[in-house]
Amino acid sequence: MHKKEPWEWAILGGLALAGLLILGFFTHAYLKSQWVIEIALDLPAPPEAAFYLLSDPESRVAWQFGVTDIAPLTGEGHAIGATRMIYLRVDGKPIQISETQLIYDRPRLWAVAQEAADAEIEVRAQLQPTPLGSQLIWRETWRYQTPMARLLAPFATGTRKDHLERALDRLADRAAKTEGQGG
Repeated sequence: MHKKEPWEWAILGGLALAGLLILGFFTHAYLKSQWVIEIALDLPAPPEAAFYLLSDPESRVAWQFGVTDIAPLTGEGHAIGATRMIYLRVDGKPIQISETQLIYDRPRLWAVAQEAADAEIEVRAQLQPTPLGSQLIWRETWRYQTPMARLLAPFATGTRKDHLERALDRLADRAAKTEGQGG
């Protein structure tokens, strides 16, 4: 066995440190109980019009990322406890998410609980009037259920945030068109 040179020890130490950092990152991701995405956005529509765009199933199909259809399951429309099935297509794969209405306080607050194959999600959309329309605070709380989903949560949450930002930009565009047509 040959004697290690100082640069060899530095490389080994660097690799060990990198390994510990990676292990720490995935341990943190696995142990973290929930991940939160919160986005604030100004919409060029008053809260009543913006609320409709947020909560109406046909409107949601038009602006939400990957959503192809929303079908009622139980309950009346937006009644608390009413359930829906959301059909999505993401990266060419069909996905189904069940959704339960938690809050429907028009035009201020809309909240739903969603259940996917590997996560439970709570979505809260709060609207406040502004001089130029509304301010939307969109908050999603993700609780990943499977070990693999928990390990990959930082990446999945980052991707979801990117998709959500683009979707909310589409919502703002739809709000501007709605207001341009007189409501």
